[in-house]
Amino acid sequence: MLKRSVTRSLARALFAIVLLAVCCSFLALLTLSASLRDAEALNMAGSLRMQSYRLALDAATRSPSLDSDILSYQQSLQAPVLLSLQHAWVPNNVKARYHEMLTAWQKLQPELTRDEGQRFRQHVSHYVAQIDRFVLALQRWAELKMKLVAGACLLGFIAIALLAKAFARMSGDLEKQYLWLEQAVKERTGDLRQANRRLKLLYRCSEMLRGHDKAYAQVLELAKEHENLPIIALDVAPRWQLTAGEEDKRLSWHSLPLEQTQGGVLRWQASDSEPSLMQGLATMLGRSLQLDDAEEKGRHLLLMEERATIARELHDSLAQSLVYLRIQLARLKRVVDKETPPAAIVGEIDVALAEANRQLRELLTTFRLSVEPADLTTALEQVVAQLNRQTEADIKLISEARQQRLNAQQQVHVLQIVREALLNALRHARASDIAVRVTQSAADLLHIEVSDNGQGFCLADAKPGHYGLAIMQERAKSLNAQLEITPQAQGGTRVLLRFIPDKS
Repeated sequence: MLKRSVTRSLARALFAIVLLAVCCSFLALLTLSASLRDAEALNMAGSLRMQSYRLALDAATRSPSLDSDILSYQQSLQAPVLLSLQHAWVPNNVKARYHEMLTAWQKLQPELTRDEGQRFRQHVSHYVAQIDRFVLALQRWAELKMKLVAGACLLGFIAIALLAKAFARMSGDLEKQYLWLEQAVKERTGDLRQANRRLKLLYRCSEMLRGHDKAYAQVLELAKEHENLPIIALDVAPRWQLTAGEEDKRLSWHSLPLEQTQGGVLRWQASDSEPSLMQGLATMLGRSLQLDDAEEKGRHLLLMEERATIARELHDSLAQSLVYLRIQLARLKRVVDKETPPAAIVGEIDVALAEANRQLRELLTTFRLSVEPADLTTALEQVVAQLNRQTEADIKLISEARQQRLNAQQQVHVLQIVREALLNALRHARASDIAVRVTQSAADLLHIEVSDNGQGFCLADAKPGHYGLAIMQERAKSLNAQLEITPQAQGGTRVLLRFIPDKS
């Protein structure tokens, strides 16, 4: 702002000097142009005296050239250079003297034409005196214009001298300002270089901390060398501590807490160090440690989710088959002492074991993220057909939705929810008639309904240790779906799953 103000002042001073010089020059030229015919006017006025005496001589001698001399005098008296004295800028006394001279001539001219030369000679001296006064007025008017030119030039010189002095003073101020700005630029350049060094250090530290293997020891060593520190330490109590360098008993310790890291402290010894650099380093280390903790928690959550997924899949596949085998074994025990041949039961156990083996292979395939490329209706038909072979109940599939292909994760969740609902209807509700209905609304909302005619089910009667319903809810949550389990008015249970398939 100061630099701009000084520059503006210099520009104004230069403009004022130029403007004043132009004005003075214009005034001088204007005055000189108005004085160009002053000499002619003075000569013409002076010649009127000589012509007046000639007219007096002609009148006395009755010269035949009197008429021509009168005409010549008339032309000289009304010459253009004298008539131009009627302009507004000509002084009043000059115009008055010229007017008096014209009036006197108008009175004297008839005396010459009437041959009254004696009378003209008596008045010619008075008339010549009027001419002298007119010439004197013209002379003073010319002198006044010269004085005006000289005064304007003198005034312009004085003003230009003053402006030049002010310009010189402002030039000195500008030089001082330039030196101050140069010094400020040097200081700012030094600060920028220091900041650049600091940014380079922080960038290198960031690159070191970006990898999976956090190089905290290398970061501390780099900071120690950059700042010429005897020792720098990173304490993350009570987990671990890193140190670079050796302690100097003569220097005091400085410390900064690590942001968002409980118990984390950055400590160092130095006689002089950059607080902003160490603060930036502490912030970077704190955030890196925070990211480490977040990654550790993420890995832990992934592990827990993987374990929950394995438990859920085992429950929905092998656990159901094993429960079925236990029921069949119980039947076998009841009839083993009777006359009924156990061959049919043994065959059913063999089929169930084969199905359990197939489910185990499918489960392993599911864990490897590979699902058979079938649409939803075809996949549900496979589930229904599998259960129809294992029970005497009638399970029907009614699909009114258009062909729908789900991604692997969605398809596994939907099939296992339907399978769990069917098994609950067979095992707990002892239903004999089960219907699976698939519909789709105009807004692509899928409705999958499993209804049975069993003895019903109450959520409050769920036994501890049975996780089927909880897993169904968990699967529905993974689908961003709504799962409703309600009793029907005519008896039985209705399980309704509603969700919008993922387009990806």
